[in-house]
Amino acid sequence: MEIISKGKTVILGMSGGIDSTYAAYLLKKEGYNIIGITFKLYNGASRCCDVKDVMNARKVATQLGIKHYIIDLEEEFKKKVYEYFIKEYTKARTPNPCVVCNEEIKFKYMFEKMIKFGFDFISTGHYVRLHDWDKGIVLLKKAIDEKKTQEYFLARVDQEYLNKAIFPLGELKKEDIKKEVGRLGFEIRETESEELCFIPEGKKYHEVLIEELNKRGIDLNRFGYRMVYKDIVFKNNEVFFKYTIGQRRGLGVGYHKPLYVVKIDTKKREIILGDKQDIYSSTFYTVKNKTFLDLENFKRLYVKIRYNTKEVEVDRIIKEKNKFKVILKNPISAITPGQLAVFYNEENIVIGSGWIYEGFGKN
Repeated sequence: MEIISKGKTVILGMSGGIDSTYAAYLLKKEGYNIIGITFKLYNGASRCCDVKDVMNARKVATQLGIKHYIIDLEEEFKKKVYEYFIKEYTKARTPNPCVVCNEEIKFKYMFEKMIKFGFDFISTGHYVRLHDWDKGIVLLKKAIDEKKTQEYFLARVDQEYLNKAIFPLGELKKEDIKKEVGRLGFEIRETESEELCFIPEGKKYHEVLIEELNKRGIDLNRFGYRMVYKDIVFKNNEVFFKYTIGQRRGLGVGYHKPLYVVKIDTKKREIILGDKQDIYSSTFYTVKNKTFLDLENFKRLYVKIRYNTKEVEVDRIIKEKNKFKVILKNPISAITPGQLAVFYNEENIVIGSGWIYEGFGKN
């Protein structure tokens, strides 16, 4: 598989997992001069940057005969990602730390090392493709493997970095890569976790949050809300960040029909429950928008409101000062403040993104 002309040099982010291992193998096979780097991001991480993964990355680098460095970015990670995680949850928003980590930490520091060492490219084991749009504009495109495609998590990465990026796995399928890695004799500890890397195994995110707030001497009573459904008050003084929009399970309330979290009202200090139809909405706002092309120029536009959902068609987008008002063709469930809305054209190409500020009902 020819990626770019041989003899080029590349900084490769290595997590110690199957994907970055196979990316390293492909780049090496194509004749690249590679430096592998693994970021130490969080002491006590459960995956992605824990001690075992770091040692795995070093072992793979030794097997491939490439240089490998461990870079301590724990302080930067705490400032940019961990504090963002704390802040968003305490403001009744559901954050997406992986998006912020890619935007503010991983690609930024890989690019810095590329410049420092005089290398040509940066690379990772993400499942994503690149599309040359026009006049130096490089956009992300979904990977061939629909189950693994990760363009959503990279939608905030700057053009400066994408112009120097290589993604060797974009045209491949994970199941084939697993077989190849086994055949090649790499012993990789593969972990598939839905939790964040800084959430210790066996713990929930809200438990970590409560521990952190207690350490800081912050009174948890300020986060205590009533849980209500119409005129019924089910609970008092519930810590609201244990819940997210659209949640049905784990509410701890008994009722003759299923109830869902519809809204967390910070003014009334209420966790508002409702029926299934109440969590559907066709309109929402986004802020801190990062667009690579003018969204209003596309006749057909699609948006994904979280990683594990399908994108849906947009009816229109209205610019309102520093916000976008996004109106969908049809209502969808659980539009959640704090999550990222990623916009696509008909060809599965990412043309912009924005943080969901508010989902506010049927149009």
